[in-house]
Amino acid sequence: MTRVFIHPLAGVLSAYGMGLADQIVIRGPQRSSANLGEPGLHEARMLSVRLQADAAAELESQGVSVQRTVTRVRIRYHGTDTALSVDLPLRSSLPKAVASIRKAFEHGYRRRFAFLMRANRW
Repeated sequence: MTRVFIHPLAGVLSAYGMGLADQIVIRGPQRSSANLGEPGLHEARMLSVRLQADAAAELESQGVSVQRTVTRVRIRYHGTDTALSVDLPLRSSLPKAVASIRKAFEHGYRRRFAFLMRANRW
């Protein structure tokens, strides 16, 4: 590279972009593990309530109102190290939510790895 161009208002453009950016907070457990089933899903929902409250409090302390939240869980096959994030259904019944998570996980896993490991536990 023989030449670098720097816009005379680079600092202003950077600040403008930062001002337009969404203000977000990401929260997750340090380490949590449960089987995909109704008890594990109930535990995940209870944890998500606490994490959402903590994230909302942090945003509000900065003067930002909470407009929406996204709640996801990381699912992996037992004995593997690759987890995929899928939406955590908060309002549906536990059996329907488990089925929804399983379907989303299998779809994502098949897209990423081109096969499923149905013999493995969740």
